[in-house]
Amino acid sequence: MIEIRQVDVSSATELSELCKTSFFDAYKDVHSTEDISAYCEENYSIPKIIANLSDPDVTYKMSYREGLVVGFLMLQNQVCPVKLDGNVVELKQIYVRASEFGTGLGEQLLTEVLRHARHYNKKWIWLCVSDLNKRAQSFYLKHGFKPVGVAPVLEVGNDRLPASVMTFKIK
Repeated sequence: MIEIRQVDVSSATELSELCKTSFFDAYKDVHSTEDISAYCEENYSIPKIIANLSDPDVTYKMSYREGLVVGFLMLQNQVCPVKLDGNVVELKQIYVRASEFGTGLGEQLLTEVLRHARHYNKKWIWLCVSDLNKRAQSFYLKHGFKPVGVAPVLEVGNDRLPASVMTFKIK
């Protein structure tokens, strides 16, 4: 059974490690170890995680299976680069450990994103996804997200990746 719960700064160390591990699991076949390490150090250091957890516009939720942390999501109240009518929330990240690939955990985390967005009366969920990340693109397309424009270039170490904005209208 999966338990998903919002976390605070007391979970910074555990969240930092999960972010690094799950990012590596997702991108080890796309980027060099050096580029992944540089990205993780910049984005998932404990001070960076604490800063994000302290930001009232950022929400992290971690998922647990039998008491072990296995995935997380990050949401941010942020304006979409493509004009949308109504309140929006950015889905910054959904990542799961490699051991959870294919278990449905990603879908459970996405369901939690929808619940959160509805609770806060959001009309849209938006995200940026690398054009090289076919696994993520397929996942979001399968769940009703639509590509709507070009996103800012994503940087992973020295890699510069073209990206797309995808949106989901909440009904």
